[in-house]
Amino acid sequence: MLIVLGSSCGGDHTNRPRPSYATSACAWPVWSPSGTYVAYSHIPLKQISYDPRSGTYQYVFCESLTGFWRVDFDGSNERMLLPVTLDDPDWSVDGRYLAFEAGGNIWAAPTVGDSIDLGGALQLTSSSDSFSPSWNPSGSEVSFSVNVNSNAGLYIVPITGGPARLVGARWTEPDWSPDGSKFAFVGSVGGQFGIGVCDTNGTNAHIIRSSGIRFRYPKWSPDGSQIAFTTKTSNEGMVQLWVMSADGTGATQLTTSGALDNFSWRPDGKEIAYVRFDLLSHEYSNGVVAVRNFTTGSSRALTTNPSCGP
Repeated sequence: MLIVLGSSCGGDHTNRPRPSYATSACAWPVWSPSGTYVAYSHIPLKQISYDPRSGTYQYVFCESLTGFWRVDFDGSNERMLLPVTLDDPDWSVDGRYLAFEAGGNIWAAPTVGDSIDLGGALQLTSSSDSFSPSWNPSGSEVSFSVNVNSNAGLYIVPITGGPARLVGARWTEPDWSPDGSKFAFVGSVGGQFGIGVCDTNGTNAHIIRSSGIRFRYPKWSPDGSQIAFTTKTSNEGMVQLWVMSADGTGATQLTTSGALDNFSWRPDGKEIAYVRFDLLSHEYSNGVVAVRNFTTGSSRALTTNPSCGP
């Protein structure tokens, strides 16, 4: 915390910068099934300025350009796909559907290439508090979470419609393993909280990582050998992206400059797309889509700020 000390004997009383919170221009990155581009929700940022009167930072966005955007793996060909943002997007492996959350329900929109047919989207749930969809490998079912007290848990629903079935009460943010046999999830098993793994019918559940303050969005690597996730190691620390072996061993921190919770594995497993984000940073390099490469160990930004003007 920054504390501004004043003096009764005069001097400069101009407000110093407070730890006002940053706002990200990008969110919810997801690799295309082809691995050639990343799609993401985006409100282009025009300007960040410091207001000495209030001691806070002001963000100006080009809200008329709000939408679901895409950018090629090399940072080129950035453009809007839809004039609306999408939360929790997840492409089916075959690229036929894009699942997402809207209005507290899970939907699946038909896709061809980077063309997304929202008008033809299928509503898969009617719970009003569903989130975090994840496809099974065949594209026939979607897992998701419900965050209502009496119904909270991990569920599966068929793409053809019908009732959802409960896999585990109060487990959240499921991700289907590439072989279709398991889920990674966040929740408690036997009184222990953390990242867990279970069979798709909810059996053989066990926690594989409990070291950390919070856990979000465990996601299997495409070959099933690793699970990436976001976590904080202390209450004061930033959210960072980590990866570990599928059994929970060998956890390695991938980012140092912070990350938003959601991220996406490239289909070949060689890279992870994420949003670089530090809640207390007001630099233009904050809140951009970035990619972590496992071969080089380096990260590169795919988008930039400011991205609209004048």
